[in-house]
Amino acid sequence: MADELLKEVALGPESQVLTMTKYCVNGFKFQTEEVSRNKKTNNREVYIQGDVDVIGQTIKYYGFIQEIIEVRYLGWPKKKIVLFWYPEDIT
Repeated sequence: MADELLKEVALGPESQVLTMTKYCVNGFKFQTEEVSRNKKTNNREVYIQGDVDVIGQTIKYYGFIQEIIEVRYLGWPKKKIVLFWYPEDIT
């Protein structure tokens, strides 16, 4: 089963992707900046802790979610990866 799964993923994703303005996972709802701009509450911000820079400090990335993209792979069981695209502001 694992060998078959690896082969399907190695063949690459389907040629079309699904784009979304909202995505729910593990009880959290994420929205693009455009959808949540005028709402009282939102989940559009992204914070990612990156590598350590040359002076030993952790690089931090901040940004607003611009796009939510779902990439699907062929075969069974169904496989997908959800990507959150944001222009980063490195601090």
